[in-house]
Amino acid sequence: MLMASVFLLVLCGAGGLIRDCHGNWITGFSANVGKIGIVAAALFAIRQRLLICSELGFHTVWCESDSKEVVRLCLLQDIPLHHRHAAIIANNHCLLRQNWTCNIAHVFRAGNACADLLAKASVSQTENFIRWKSPPSLLSSALLADSFGVTFLR
Repeated sequence: MLMASVFLLVLCGAGGLIRDCHGNWITGFSANVGKIGIVAAALFAIRQRLLICSELGFHTVWCESDSKEVVRLCLLQDIPLHHRHAAIIANNHCLLRQNWTCNIAHVFRAGNACADLLAKASVSQTENFIRWKSPPSLLSSALLADSFGVTFLR
């Protein structure tokens, strides 16, 4: 039996936003992470969100990702040592186990529209990492729709 495996490295971006319990903007980020692959970029985005929440001194964090695989990797009890992303998975595990209540969950891409827009836009940004103190204009429509509770059909 012949088997083949292809690991495609594409130019990737990561993005995320931090909101309070009422949905109000606190901060956000976008990062041009280079050719690392989509799973690695999503793991990086989780890591950045957790680092920012830790830096801000949060005690309760709800983290969402539109990647089921990344959520699964973050929730594993034992880190697969030979996984190609073992280092960042281990880093995320350490962050998730800090002295706080931290939940991670899967959401559909439509429910993660703002983070998705930040990630897509980051691929063309010249800086490697931007921390957004206020929402960039590219998020105006998505944030407005979100504030009105607009839902999207899949």
